Amino acid sequence: MLVPSPAKYFKTILQYLPDAVKSLRLVELRVPTHEPEGGMALLGCQYDLEGDTLYSVKWYKDGREFYRFVPKNDPPVYYFQAPGVNVE
Repeated sequence: MLVPSPAKYFKTILQYLPDAVKSLRLVELRVPTHEPEGGMALLGCQYDLEGDTLYSVKWYKDGREFYRFVPKNDPPVYYFQAPGVNVE
């Protein structure tokens, strides 16, 4: 019995990747290095979807999600409780 080589499978997968894989290019990320306790920080990001549609944007502090934006949801913005974070 002949068994196809792994290289043959890999070549087949690579052939279809350009159609299946989309990417997001981060253009700019604005996060202050530190703020005094109780201070205000403005976070921002600019991205290039390279022709695709945005699914979501999420912000985390210390591994905990505190902000989520999903354009297709109603409402599209959701805030989570996180220690040291107050979203306005």
